[in-house]
Amino acid sequence: MKQFLKKPLGLAVAATLAMGGMAVYTNASAATDANALGDLALVPYYTVRDNFVTGVHITNTSDQTQVVKLRLRRGSDSADALDFNLIMSPFDVWVGTINDDDGVLGISSSDNTCTAPQATGTDSNGKPKWEAPDVFAANGAADEGYLEVIGMAAADEDQPISVAALHGSDGTPRSCLSARSNFFIANQSGPAATTSTAGPAATQGDSVYEETGNVLKVSYFIRDAATGMEMGDNATHIVDFSDEAMMTHQQGGLNNGLLTGFDFPDLDGGIAGQRGLYDSSIRLSLGADAIMNDWSFNATNGVSTDWVVTIPGQYLMDDPSDNGSVIVDGTSDVTNHRDLPVTAAFAVYDREEATPTEEEGGLVISPSPEVEVPTTEFERETNVIEWGGNKVFNTVAPTKVDPGLANSTGWAALSISSNTVAPLIYDQTDVTGGTSAAPINGIPVIGFTAWQRTFTDASKNYGRIVGHSRINPTP
Repeated sequence: MKQFLKKPLGLAVAATLAMGGMAVYTNASAATDANALGDLALVPYYTVRDNFVTGVHITNTSDQTQVVKLRLRRGSDSADALDFNLIMSPFDVWVGTINDDDGVLGISSSDNTCTAPQATGTDSNGKPKWEAPDVFAANGAADEGYLEVIGMAAADEDQPISVAALHGSDGTPRSCLSARSNFFIANQSGPAATTSTAGPAATQGDSVYEETGNVLKVSYFIRDAATGMEMGDNATHIVDFSDEAMMTHQQGGLNNGLLTGFDFPDLDGGIAGQRGLYDSSIRLSLGADAIMNDWSFNATNGVSTDWVVTIPGQYLMDDPSDNGSVIVDGTSDVTNHRDLPVTAAFAVYDREEATPTEEEGGLVISPSPEVEVPTTEFERETNVIEWGGNKVFNTVAPTKVDPGLANSTGWAALSISSNTVAPLIYDQTDVTGGTSAAPINGIPVIGFTAWQRTFTDASKNYGRIVGHSRINPTP
């Protein structure tokens, strides 16, 4: 457990040192807002460890059909654990639950929304379930991570994909088989549409797509299935991520040499010619020098706090010509220019403005020794900090922090920095491993604090999630 050093450190000095002496600045061009609609959303954390399940709600608030990529990223290395496409008719809502029901990681849903591909299995309740391939999820490798929800494209009501995906009066799409035919390498080369209970067969033909627009609303919840305790929040929404359609097929990917397949879109954009969005959008929107939030712990009263700190998109900095071993075990030494590992420095306060380093007295003999700011390293893409020895999620690789204060409640600022000289994006659409232009500063960070209180009577348990506040890089 990390113990904060007890050396003299005033409040103002502690904050300045832990945050690198930076000024508080809000990037006027940052395009992120948990409460806004967007064309990209990131869920900072999912878990199926112990008795937890994680739910996601995706709403199409527009009058167009929206094609949406849903992807699970592993918390250790951001490898793609599972992804599929939703074909959402106007004003549609899709709800899924991430679980390891029967020992198989996947996403279950009873919604009628068309998907490509269709579900590969069923859960113990008979719901359709999209199951993660065992090579990516075996031995709990993908039991924790984060979610990407990426708007791929929109289509108006006259397009064949829209006609096929539209729900009839009975709530059933006209023909999901026809809608899925849009995701073959040769568009519309799939099986012919069939008649459903909702109406006649969907019209075949090439669909025309346009940019998604800022129309997606995404939220999530994390529930302890054993006790019923649940907490949740809006996802982090990115506004104006892409200004063009990013449709891809679902017949293969980079692992078999296909540069227009299911690996895309990702956090750098779509296929070749649509890249570069990680630096221009994700870093710009989510780059942070520090994050802040509350902490609290009290074993007697059953109070515990976890911080989730996710640094999304690091997979883009691996050389795609040599990334197979990363996908398998997450410990490869392949060529990469990741931000990770990052150094995390803590400035901690209780609710009465005390720090763990205050001592009685005033003047000191000079020269005084240099003040040491407690630090740790984050090597994972999704990190969970457990405060005061208590825990909420029982993560597999926690960062344990003892605030070193008599008071068991307070707040903290966590600054982050990287020793990587030149973080670069490898062009994932180029099998030769081309890189992007000059690196852009700013480490993207998302996350929240999860607070819970437990009782002997589990029905009384309750909790909440509060997103981190941030200090953005000075331009």
